[in-house]
Amino acid sequence: MHIGLKNRQTNELKSNLKPPNLAGNSIEGVIISPHFSQIIDAYPSQPGTRITRRTICLGAAALCCVNLGITEGKPESPLSLIHCSSLTASVKQGGQSPNQSTQISLTVLATIAGIARERFRGPFGVRLGPQGSLWVCDDLAHSIHMFTRDGTLLRSLGSHGTGPGQIAWADSIAFDPSGNIYIADTGNNRIQVWDFSGRFIREFGRNLLPWRSVRNPRDIWVEPDGTIYVASYSNNCIQVFDRAGTWLRSIGREGHAPGELMGPVQLLVSLSGEIYVSDSGNNRIQVFGRDGRFLRLMSNDNSQLLIKPLGIAFGPQGTLLAANYGRDRIEIFGIDGRHIGSVGRSGEKPGELKKPTTLQFEPPDRLYIAEEGNHRIQIMRLRFP
Repeated sequence: MHIGLKNRQTNELKSNLKPPNLAGNSIEGVIISPHFSQIIDAYPSQPGTRITRRTICLGAAALCCVNLGITEGKPESPLSLIHCSSLTASVKQGGQSPNQSTQISLTVLATIAGIARERFRGPFGVRLGPQGSLWVCDDLAHSIHMFTRDGTLLRSLGSHGTGPGQIAWADSIAFDPSGNIYIADTGNNRIQVWDFSGRFIREFGRNLLPWRSVRNPRDIWVEPDGTIYVASYSNNCIQVFDRAGTWLRSIGREGHAPGELMGPVQLLVSLSGEIYVSDSGNNRIQVFGRDGRFLRLMSNDNSQLLIKPLGIAFGPQGTLLAANYGRDRIEIFGIDGRHIGSVGRSGEKPGELKKPTTLQFEPPDRLYIAEEGNHRIQIMRLRFP
């Protein structure tokens, strides 16, 4: 019996590895990153093989250990699909010739490709949560998955429907200081609140006056004081609620002028109270004050830079990162709006991007990227000089 690979994209790395033997069974095509300890896309290649977790060291100085064991029996579920490799890309800065680049690097650590033997159908939201957790909203599968930070599946929540605790195309989640989960239940036009175990508590945002409701909410942000910001995609505004779910005000309105929005997808609130919004329909990122006052545009000197920007995240050294969905890359901005550079290229191999949706940065240098086109979450190391 063998442990095979579902994704054989890095043959140049595999060629140097000799599968070790374990209790009469072999491990085929295992690739380990020098930066990250996990197995790639492990799945039983024959019925009757069971995956368990224990440590086997491959014995190569440049490689890490992998958690893998093989015993007789049925496939054990859940097993997250992990793809690991190391790939470094340089970032080209605006105005430079192609052979010039900065020393910003993006190194692939791992990829979460799905759960059990099922690939993600449409991973959209990725968010870090309490207790070292990593959460993925697979919106086309109407489910939410909780992983460890290294990609081990802990549990899955949600089912498709309109009732309490059911979801339809959930795009994003957030957490309050108590660990409760706030879900942007996009298809049901509401925000749901669950406890950390997944038990339904309440909902809000629908059955309100039209200009106060949430219509196709794409993102949610919960402040420490309990203030809740919702990117209401079809209302073309940011709706603001108090901790009880009572509507307070709207930020923005439909339109193309500065301060107006067309299909806001994701938002961030800085420590100083500035609200960053990916204004996807207008191909730009806008910044507002807490009172709703328009402050500035990001990189408004180049209207062709962004094509349908979706996810945004605060990055290292005071930067803002943006998932450029239409260009298959990540844009890097200074908080003042200056475009620093772009990183990533279009494709399906490790380190390449296809329709990136949302981002999550974990200091000092770890970046999580959800890709709708490649049906995966890539975990990368982003380093600045």
